[in-house]
Amino acid sequence: MQQLTSEQHIVIHHREEVPSAVLSLESFGRQNGIPSVSINQFRLILVELLHNILKHGFDDDVPTKVTIQLKLYDKGRFSIKISHRGLAFNPFEHTLAGYRRFENDPTIDTLSLHLARKYMDQSTYRRALDHN
Repeated sequence: MQQLTSEQHIVIHHREEVPSAVLSLESFGRQNGIPSVSINQFRLILVELLHNILKHGFDDDVPTKVTIQLKLYDKGRFSIKISHRGLAFNPFEHTLAGYRRFENDPTIDTLSLHLARKYMDQSTYRRALDHN
């Protein structure tokens, strides 16, 4: 079993806070010796997923809280967990081909899904107690 070596929690409420979340991710990565190329990949994924969550996951009049949990384990395993009480949506249950039907619809953002699939070794979705 892998041991947790470092952990950080980030909370954002608005799209304007995404850059500060990214800075926290980059700082966490540098402090823990994560290679720059990996930090850049995680940054791309995080930015796209957060923008997608904040754009599509909430009604405009509902208070928003998105929590990002960064964890580093021994043997170099790194995980990002994003949780929020937005609309239920499992981004990983569809294949990319399933999303091609949306390519002419500018309101559907699939870049984050593509990046997550391309750069992550594993991705999962769970909805429990009204949390994604």
